Amino acid sequence: MNDESDGSDGDAFDWGAEVFDLVEEQVDEPEVLRFDVGGQAFAFVAASVAEVTAPFAVTRLPGLPGYIPGVAVHRRNVMGVLDLAQFLELEGEASDPSRFVVIEAGDLEAAVAVDEVTGLELWPEDAESATLLENVAARIREFAVSARWAPGGVVILLDAARVLELASVR
Repeated sequence: MNDESDGSDGDAFDWGAEVFDLVEEQVDEPEVLRFDVGGQAFAFVAASVAEVTAPFAVTRLPGLPGYIPGVAVHRRNVMGVLDLAQFLELEGEASDPSRFVVIEAGDLEAAVAVDEVTGLELWPEDAESATLLENVAARIREFAVSARWAPGGVVILLDAARVLELASVR
């Protein structure tokens, strides 16, 4: 029997400082979803990614900008589809997307066409970020939060909310 007078059962989890230290570490290095588009590596903060899915049927609507190939119905939800390569004005040939990354920010949601999803990883704070972004095209820099070196080249972290807002994908 527990002799403590606070009413606890003695088997309660000890919420020591170690747990809160781990939470702080994760805030410093957010988890990101890394993917490739048009030969360039990008990432979105994982919290803005609803899911990664195989491409689904896209219905073209008249009057849309070229970087919005149309709309799609996914899980009974109609959403815009964003061709990120065209939106960011990446050079190179258009490719068929192998995956859609469904991103959300507030009440905005869109399926972003990507060439390849390379996985989840932690995004370390990097002192070189500003220097790396100086060498990136102005259109990409407009949506970039940070950049870092990784095997194979530079990875650019994009602001999902800004991409959705300025792409006017509704």
